[in-house]
Amino acid sequence: MIYYLKCDEIARWGRKATALEKIRLGSIWKYNIVLRKLEYIKNGKKGLIKLILYYIYKFRKRILEHLTGWYIPENVFGSGLCLVHKGPVIVNNNARFGCNVRIQAMVNIGASGGKKKMLLMLEI
Repeated sequence: MIYYLKCDEIARWGRKATALEKIRLGSIWKYNIVLRKLEYIKNGKKGLIKLILYYIYKFRKRILEHLTGWYIPENVFGSGLCLVHKGPVIVNNNARFGCNVRIQAMVNIGASGGKKKMLLMLEI
């Protein structure tokens, strides 16, 4: 988790950021932190405490999704994720990305490939 957050930090600022820069970003940087912690908990050892933490961070992520407009599932992006500013960003659960991804607002990444079968499932 720490490695991913450091890579996300370098992808955003190009260097190690100061605490003031992180605070200034507010919910944008908090979303990165919550997403990475959620991924860490989901991929780690299972147990009652981990399960409780998972749902706490899932709830925090849901609140931040409404504040930022970003709907990104866990384990989709590799290290170095940079979400530039608030605005609608929707990513499908089946999408997978490597390292150093920079996403602007107004992006929708799907995985249906234009197949009508998938479109019909969404209309129901």
